[in-house]
Amino acid sequence: MCTSRENTLFMSKNYDSTGEYPIRVIRCINCKTLNLWGKSSNFLAELYDYYKDGQTTSIEQLFDPLTQKSYKQVLSNLRDKVKGNRILDVGCGRGDFVYAARGTGWIIEGIELSEAAVKSAQAHSLPVKLLDFFSDQLNQNQYDVITFFEVIEHLPDVTSFLRRAEQLLTPGGIIYLTTPNHDSLDRRILKDDWPVYHREHLSYFTPNSLRNAVLSYTNLNIFSLITKNISPLTLKLISKKITPGFIRDTLRTPVYNGPIEENLRTSIDKSVRLQYAKRAINFILNLADAGNTIECLLQKQVTGQFPDKH
Repeated sequence: MCTSRENTLFMSKNYDSTGEYPIRVIRCINCKTLNLWGKSSNFLAELYDYYKDGQTTSIEQLFDPLTQKSYKQVLSNLRDKVKGNRILDVGCGRGDFVYAARGTGWIIEGIELSEAAVKSAQAHSLPVKLLDFFSDQLNQNQYDVITFFEVIEHLPDVTSFLRRAEQLLTPGGIIYLTTPNHDSLDRRILKDDWPVYHREHLSYFTPNSLRNAVLSYTNLNIFSLITKNISPLTLKLISKKITPGFIRDTLRTPVYNGPIEENLRTSIDKSVRLQYAKRAINFILNLADAGNTIECLLQKQVTGQFPDKH
């Protein structure tokens, strides 16, 4: 993020989390940011061909009820933080969050670069456009909330996107973003077999590196920055003594979308006791900055000038 070209090799292996592609991650000596070696600034549409399945899938099957419930909670939490009700969901995929906002009083639109994802969203009559975030079709001071759900790790230049979001927000507007935490307990236990190491992911963040990026390159205020959650795979690893070979075999299956996570999420949703346990775990993880996900709220200043590009 600091534009320095001085870096060291952090990790290298012959396959990413799909088990197919070599991957190498480097760390900037200056700002400590981690990046995919050889990352391209061009959008590679073929990486997102998996969205094509959604064009013929029913809306009930397409959007997970528990995820929708979580999104509605996010919308509820945002309600008292801004005066207006206009939301732009950037990198919206098939429109999961856009769908959750329908009928809640928010005026929402989504933008996405994957044509397959946009066609899937539009097949279900969702207000999603094939549009670049830097398009002049988006007006300054237009949105009260801009959301980036698991998006910034896919970006070649994160600070430019944060500055652009700052431009588009109304004064006092909020950016809500989530991204995987490289300092997470998950990554520390799984090490090079962390499923987030993937050729789709160009940048890797810690709470400190994200905090430094915001404070160094934007005029945004950090409203809150927390870490939360632990993956079902890590829970399984903690509870059992298993071999590294098993880890690799497991990572070649869709762990994050498979029955392990689904069963756990369903169990937590139905059990008050497990919900309290989850809150306690998240409290401890956040104290240590070790949660699997960084959740960040940034606020545009009511007064102040847009910073020069660094």
